[in-house]
Amino acid sequence: MARPVDMTKKIEELRNALQKYNGIPSQTVDRAAHASIKYYLKHHSDAPEIRALIDEFKLDNLKEKTDAIHLESRIKEIKGILEKYHSIPKNHKEYQKIYFFFNKYKNVPEVMKLMYIYSQSNCYEYATGKPLWRNIGGSRRLYCDDRSAFKYVIFVFKRYNELPASNTPPMKQVLTAMRRCKYHHLYFKEYNPDLYSFLCEMIDLGCNDERIVSCWNKATNY
Repeated sequence: MARPVDMTKKIEELRNALQKYNGIPSQTVDRAAHASIKYYLKHHSDAPEIRALIDEFKLDNLKEKTDAIHLESRIKEIKGILEKYHSIPKNHKEYQKIYFFFNKYKNVPEVMKLMYIYSQSNCYEYATGKPLWRNIGGSRRLYCDDRSAFKYVIFVFKRYNELPASNTPPMKQVLTAMRRCKYHHLYFKEYNPDLYSFLCEMIDLGCNDERIVSCWNKATNY
């Protein structure tokens, strides 16, 4: 049976290490001290003696700073994957990594922005009132019509002053709708009322994306 720890001696040992290294040493500097301090901070942070050390050496602030650096690094990694595909990837391993990251950090504003820019399914349903995926005949299929896509793109642009990424389902739907519209038609507004309303609102919102501006100019320059 392990001998009970003399907390008085242990606290003194931890304090000496914190004073010696002006905080928690890295594992390469002093592996034993690093492990011991981390253990007691993790498992005994409610003990008055440990709480006193946390306050004395401002270890809460250090933890917050460490967590912030870690999150910043993770956001950079996830953003790199998303930018590579201009959408949420279909590759299973990368998809799972992004799925769990979004689920864990969905309340962080910068992560929430990525979720909207890359059309995460819950964000799409929140913005449009319609699911992005539907179960049809026992299989999961993408469902994104013109009206919902227009609504989503407007929502995202209003919120972040950015368009969704180009390979996301709603943005691909919008680009397809713009390619197939009948330019130079006197009755464009009547023939393509949803697209016309979308273009009109995007221009009014100050969107200067070349694709949208070009379509608007062609559609209204009779």
